[in-house]
Order: sequence, then C-alpha cells, then structure tokens
Amino acid sequence: MDKKLDILIERTADISESSGVEDIGGNSAVQKSDKSEPQTKSTAKGKQVAVFIDGENISHKKAEKIMEKSANRGQIEFARVYGVQNNNSDKCWIKTSGELNIKHIRLAGGSKKNKVDKKMFEEIFNEAKKKDHAETIVIATNDADFVPVVKEVSDMGIHVVIMGLKSSLSDKMKKVCDSFVYL
Repeated sequence: MDKKLDILIERTADISESSGVEDIGGNSAVQKSDKSEPQTKSTAKGKQVAVFIDGENISHKKAEKIMEKSANRGQIEFARVYGVQNNNSDKCWIKTSGELNIKHIRLAGGSKKNKVDKKMFEEIFNEAKKKDHAETIVIATNDADFVPVVKEVSDMGIHVVIMGLKSSLSDKMKKVCDSFVYL
C-alpha cells in the first residue's frame, strides 16, 4: 500500500481515538459564502467529477440529491457507494444504486472499525494520484474521519466537495474541503 495512504489511515485512527466531542450542529458554524454555494451547470461544463458515497453514513434516500448536486458540478465520471455485506442499512442501497447508475461496492464480512472508510480512502487517494484524475471529487459522508484524506487531496490541487447532513457535518470537515453542500 502507498506510504502516504498509510499515513492518512494513521491520522484517521488518531481522529477516531480522540475525545470525539466537537460542535457539529451547523447552527454555530460560520460558513464562508464560497464554500456553501454550489456551482451552476454553466460554470461546471466539461469538468470531470468522481463521486464517493459512504453508504454506512449516508442514507440511500439522499442518493438522488447527491447525484443531482454532483451533476451540477460537471460530468460524472463515476459514482460509487461503499458498505459491508452484513449490514441491513447497506442493503437499502442495492436498489437505489442500480436505479441511479451508482456502482455498489459491498465489502465482505461484517462491520469492522473503519473498514469502509479505509477502502474509500484508498480509492479516493488512487483517483487523486491518477494522471487523468477527475477535477472534482465529491465525498458524501458525515464522518470526520475523512478530514486527513480530504485535506491531502485538496492540497494536491483537486477540488473536493463534501456533501452531508446539516445536523451532522463537522466544522473540521467544512474547513478542510473546498466546498460543502448540505443534503
């Protein structure tokens, strides 16, 4: 596995093990106007967008909105949702992902701490390293464990959009991404 990816996974473990108490209630956060405004179709024309959805963390009921908001940012190169086979909430994604042309990646076995996150980190990082990478990476999650990978990919010059619930999207995540969209 790539050395940078190993470091990102270690940083994620540090975040998960920290006190974990943070203000995540969207009301107290001061939002920068450039981060909360979605691009219009006309400004996003021709840009390639890669969509990564944390199926353990985001309801399948938000799938249509995720795809719509992602399409507003450019042409969707691919969309993937991640989950584990032995998880009932993930099973709800099966029908929805098929209807919306989202590749459903179900990891074998039961839920193991950060199993889905690690797979997503790996694939997001691999996309960012590709010579012909997407210009925009959309990550649908409420999980603050993604902060290190979002920061790293953003620092590589790729526009990172986080989509999450207003009540759950952490202030840390809003600060490191290039823009965010409430679902």
